Amino acid sequence: MFEGRGMGGLKEALKGIPLIPATILVMVVAAGLLGPSVVPYDPVETNLPDSFLPPIWKEGGRMTHPLGTDQFGRDVLSRLVVGARISLLVGCMAVFFSGFFGTVVAITSGYLGGSVDAFLMRMTDAMLSMPYLLIGVALAGIMGPGLINLVIVLAVLGWASYARVIRSEVLRLKTQEFIALARIAGCSTVRILWKHIFPNIANTMIVLGTLQLGITIILAASLSFLGMGVPPPTPEWGLMVAEGREYLSTAWWLATLPGTCILLTCLAANLLGDWLRLRLDPKYRQRA
Repeated sequence: MFEGRGMGGLKEALKGIPLIPATILVMVVAAGLLGPSVVPYDPVETNLPDSFLPPIWKEGGRMTHPLGTDQFGRDVLSRLVVGARISLLVGCMAVFFSGFFGTVVAITSGYLGGSVDAFLMRMTDAMLSMPYLLIGVALAGIMGPGLINLVIVLAVLGWASYARVIRSEVLRLKTQEFIALARIAGCSTVRILWKHIFPNIANTMIVLGTLQLGITIILAASLSFLGMGVPPPTPEWGLMVAEGREYLSTAWWLATLPGTCILLTCLAANLLGDWLRLRLDPKYRQRA
């Protein structure tokens, strides 16, 4: 009986989920988790005699390299699968840290108000007014290429959107009766923020994080494309596009396949985030 209720609850929770985007994200996550242990070749090992092999559906393609090889004879399929781990790792870490810092700023600004709110929101407005890619290039140029530096740059670029949206939620929540009752009961500010404010903004944080994931992956790929992200020979999708752009007329698959992976992953994340936004909206649940 418990199992039946559990399955029924799971079906209800996943009601209306976009299947194709969800399937794409599951495949990308599985590739990221299992990639290095299931790929047929070392993604950084060169084999010059097998360079520029086309995909299997083109003349000259081989079953041993179904998506072809690059200019150094490295297997494209292996590099795409392992590259999913790098892109997801960078994207998820950047979303986590930017979401954490942005939420702290939003809660502090919205709950305390006054001069603290004015100062933090002017910082947020200044950050939102700047062109993300230009600031990212400047920061990456100062800090240098590298995985950790890339995550830091993306976190710096992403916190302001969390701060602006979540602050409005905090402003609404702090006027509710249960917050007033908590103050009357003698709850400290920290306890009110942790026990009463934070649980009520968790849904917004999750939705924003899902929507930001696609943007973060594109920014990470853009910085890697410009040579300011993950350094070669690490198999990262943006770096693979950059390395393959010189061979578009002769070996189009080198840039097209990783570009397609970026496109599908970001589109799937945005569509799933949009579904999640509706699913976590109480008004939508009541209409459904």
